[in-house]
Amino acid sequence: MRSAVLVTGASRGFGRCLTLDFAREQDLKETERLARVEWEKAAGTGELSCFLQCVDLSNPADYTAKVDQVLLQLKAKSYDRVFLVHNAGSLGRLGLVQECADSPTELAQYWELNVTSVLWLNKRFLDVFGASRDELLAKTSAGDAKQTQLIVVNITSLCGIEPFKTHMMYCTGKAAREMHHRVIATEQEVAGKVRVLQYSPGPMDTDMQQTIRESPRVDPELRQQFADMKAQGTLIPPAQSSERGVKLAISGDYETGAHIDYYDLDPPTKNPKSNIKRAIAAEKAAAAERAAAAERTAAAERLAVVERGATPERVTPAIAAKDAAGTERAAVVQRVAESASAQEEVMGDLATVQLAMAELVKMQHAIAAQPSDIRVRELEKMNEARLREEEEKTKQRGLELQIEMQRTKRRELELDFEREERKKDREEQAKLIASLIERLEPKKD
Repeated sequence: MRSAVLVTGASRGFGRCLTLDFAREQDLKETERLARVEWEKAAGTGELSCFLQCVDLSNPADYTAKVDQVLLQLKAKSYDRVFLVHNAGSLGRLGLVQECADSPTELAQYWELNVTSVLWLNKRFLDVFGASRDELLAKTSAGDAKQTQLIVVNITSLCGIEPFKTHMMYCTGKAAREMHHRVIATEQEVAGKVRVLQYSPGPMDTDMQQTIRESPRVDPELRQQFADMKAQGTLIPPAQSSERGVKLAISGDYETGAHIDYYDLDPPTKNPKSNIKRAIAAEKAAAAERAAAAERTAAAERLAVVERGATPERVTPAIAAKDAAGTERAAVVQRVAESASAQEEVMGDLATVQLAMAELVKMQHAIAAQPSDIRVRELEKMNEARLREEEEKTKQRGLELQIEMQRTKRRELELDFEREERKKDREEQAKLIASLIERLEPKKD
């Protein structure tokens, strides 16, 4: 399989690691996937090609011409698979939104490098390697097994899906690229010629990371968080993240357009975040199974009634009414439980007040038994004042309790009435079903 790779921003840092990992066979060993084995063979036989081209992605005149030159070379050699890796990018000015730029020109320059150039490269590569308009509108693939497959890899960030203070320009650029690549994946998926991977390499130990840690314009809490990661040695080595991303891109073991983080590729026992995702997925699956079981039970009940002679058209409303009555009964029971719980809470508060009053009475009696002096009299007056205050609170609480009890009684009466209504409804439903069955059963001679 003849493959070509184009990596933007490949001269240093993470881009250099990506280029080396794509090119070196040893970085792709110890894998069982057929796609990776084929990739190793391509690297070993020289069928893997990487072009080196100096391009200024902030200058449209420069990158439009040079991209077309590269496309001519790739098209002429008829590669089976082409990787377009969007790694180039910049932080932009750090700081609050109102501090992000001094002029619209500065914003336009940032957008050109980080977004516009990406959109244009994808447009031109899709012109050459993507599905045609007719193929996409026909919603069918041309079916040629030797068609070139384009894999677009967007090096993204958590900033592309979550807002970070003092990172407005960086977050906005990454978010725009995220959505752009999701649109590509959605449009091209039907033809199968193009796949999209959005790989987030995680917090790496790079020059960009150092800039964030040292900039006084960065949110202090965020800056401290990254400083702690640096001190604790938990920043990710670029080569380590690059190896994971490249292996994932080559394997094809991802949903096209998906955002996959470095930590998502950790074993479940190592990454709590992955554990949470798996737990959520398991809960969703369990909920779906419960819903399916409920539907099977309802279907069995309908079938049983039909087998007794009633038609689905006549039976379904009765069963639906029965299901609704059951739901309403559950709601009534829940309201009764809540009312009882509130009443218990009020009674508990009253008991607490009564205990406090008893303690005050004991203190008053103890003071009365002591010698009569100034300090004892002052204490007695103070306790009497506290006792009066507690009595007032008790009276107030007693009134509140009476109101609550009246509300509870009224609610109980309402619930009794509702239960009677439900009972009548169930009896009428039972009579209806019995009448239907009686009418449908053949009469005996």
